[in-house]
Parts: sequence; structure tokens; C-alpha cells
Amino acid sequence: MDTTAYMMEIYCSEGRLYWKSGNRWFLPDPHFAPIVPEHYAPEGSASEEDYQFADEYVQALDEGREHECSGEAGRQVMEILMDIFESGAYRHRVEVPQKDRSHPLLRWREQAGLALPAAMPGSCGEWLEAEDRRLGRVSLLA
Repeated sequence: MDTTAYMMEIYCSEGRLYWKSGNRWFLPDPHFAPIVPEHYAPEGSASEEDYQFADEYVQALDEGREHECSGEAGRQVMEILMDIFESGAYRHRVEVPQKDRSHPLLRWREQAGLALPAAMPGSCGEWLEAEDRRLGRVSLLA
């Protein structure tokens, strides 16, 4: 049993208490909890999260503002990840934003004379099954 995998997070109105493997932290920001619209019907076909996301999108359009998950933050996260890969692959500092925005790990493979990785299925279940086959494991989804 791996006892390092245990963690506990206690959500409070003024922050969070977080404990993992003997270390503890106080995080001053309360955990984000989406506000479920009053008109959400749990017996309907939409999940609570999807319904909230769509409702937020409609409100953003009505109010002439960006959606709280507009993609801007996601793009910035992807750029930082690519910067980390670039820095690690080539062992140098990178300027942000990068001028060459191609994937650094794919560029690194090409420069090393390696082929591109084989295409994998797009759906999560199919990908997990293919990855299990590739690694010689018994698929848990089968």
C-alpha cells in the first residue's frame, strides 16, 4: 500500500486546509464551486456541470463579457507547458511568448531522427484500451 497517496482537503468559507503525506498547508482561496442555476432539472438529461457551463455561456453573451472559461487561460497554460518542454528538451531559457510555437518535443524527436508518435484514438476509453495494449497490460475497460 502506498501511504504517500493519501490526502485530505477541507473546504471552508475563508480558504482550504490541505494535508498530504504529513505536509499541511492553508490555502487562502476557497475552492471554486459552480453555482447551479435555479432552473436546472436534475431529472433531465444534462449533467449539472454541463448545464452550469451552458448557462454561464448564455449569461456571458447576454452581458457582453467573456465566459469564465473563455479559453484564454487555457491557451496561456498550454504556452507555459510548451515553454517548460522547450526549456527541458533544449536545456536553455526560453523567451515568452516563443517565436517558434511548434511542439518542442515533436521537434526534438525529428532532430534526433525519430518518427512522429503513432496516432492514437481520440476518445478516452478507446485511448486507454489502446495504451493498455501498447504496454502489454490487461485493459480494465474490456
